[in-house]
Amino acid sequence: MGQPVELLRIAARRVASEREFMSFALHQYMAIERMTESDLMTALDCSPENFYRLALCRMPDRAGKDFMERLERIAAYTQTIKEELKGIIERLGDSSLS
Repeated sequence: MGQPVELLRIAARRVASEREFMSFALHQYMAIERMTESDLMTALDCSPENFYRLALCRMPDRAGKDFMERLERIAAYTQTIKEELKGIIERLGDSSLS
């Protein structure tokens, strides 16, 4: 893993307990589904660098009018699959993310 990716990984792990970041949702999802980061990267069809960039994105508000727009921007920025991201957030439901 290159230095920039390692720095992203460290930053993503630091915010994993903060609900306003995607890192929180990704870690919750991995725990529920008993997946590793590598498993989730494969499911999202993304590189480690993009996975950690995703983790550092702000979590879109499911109740917000701009939820899908924000999700699309996150997916484009991180080169991940929008439908997979939506599925992760929906799988967690409101109780895990609030």
